[in-house]
Amino acid sequence: MAVYGQPIAERLSTKASVPFLQPISMTNKKIAVVGAGHLGRIHAKLVSSIENVDAVVVEPAEASRRNIESEFGLTTFADLSELDFELDGAIVVTPTDTHFDVATQLLESNCHLLVEKPICGTSEESKQLCELAEGKKRVLQVGHVERFNPAFVAAKNSLNQPKYIETVRNTPFTFRATDVSVIKDLMIHDIDLVLSIVNSPVASVSATGTAVVGPNYDMAKAWVEFENGCVACLTASRCSYVGDRSMQAVTQNGHVSVDFAKQLVKTVTPVPSASARLNAISTYEEKMRAKDQMFEKWLPVTEEKVTPQNAILAEQTEFLNCIETGSRPTVSGWDGFAAVQLADQIETAIAARSASATQTRKAA
Repeated sequence: MAVYGQPIAERLSTKASVPFLQPISMTNKKIAVVGAGHLGRIHAKLVSSIENVDAVVVEPAEASRRNIESEFGLTTFADLSELDFELDGAIVVTPTDTHFDVATQLLESNCHLLVEKPICGTSEESKQLCELAEGKKRVLQVGHVERFNPAFVAAKNSLNQPKYIETVRNTPFTFRATDVSVIKDLMIHDIDLVLSIVNSPVASVSATGTAVVGPNYDMAKAWVEFENGCVACLTASRCSYVGDRSMQAVTQNGHVSVDFAKQLVKTVTPVPSASARLNAISTYEEKMRAKDQMFEKWLPVTEEKVTPQNAILAEQTEFLNCIETGSRPTVSGWDGFAAVQLADQIETAIAARSASATQTRKAA
């Protein structure tokens, strides 16, 4: 089977906080990075730097293989069929529409997997892959790397019981990942983050979007309401003139602001009885003092401590630890399935809105 062959084709998992990971003492592991595009090269470089890992790369493009060999000194293969040894694990970084076929072949050979996001192109394929991994008793981890972003790790404890979440993920056009919409390319990072902190089923989805460069949506905005009342507003664009990767959340305790790019976290937490005490102020002078002291005395702003870590290296380290110990990854295959399932709902909502608008114009 060719590495980049065509694809053959509700369940929310327990959420875990992400520790700052250190490699455990482990036996030597044979790990293949399958796919040597932009992100595949990064995975190859980082995983080959981990102690007791013997890394190889599988990539059909000869020029890419030569570059990997000369730059990183790694052994490369054109196809999985060329491997004459057993793999302990593989990192799948091929185009999204090949994930199902490539991952299925690897699971059938009893290989543990870290599959880049999205886990598959459709929720049906994603579910099948999760069921296969469970049947084979193999680790299936999904590369939703923002779960390992130091800013999100630092903010996690402050994001309990959110009432409203707003995410923005805008980038300039890069010509990468155009085989899927911006929902499954960029927004899916925030879909996964939102699902990881909102412990409630989805009640309704409304969305709008547009294609700019190709046939798939390049800009999108979605409103997701959960059964517990939490509302999430997600915005994504891969045709933006300014970059932005951020999250704002209103929780039962205050406000949380996360900048994923700058790795900054700020919280605003009202002091006890702030509302009653501020409403009791009557004189103009007291009001002016309170205004000047608002974000020091009444709504103090705190910048949380963020401990640096390389997020991709951290997820790779967890993958290896899971192989060694049999523990469950922070982002399981079922988490990846849930993210794709909601992404499918958002794409369906956009298509329905567009169809309705078209019918309205024709009627007019």
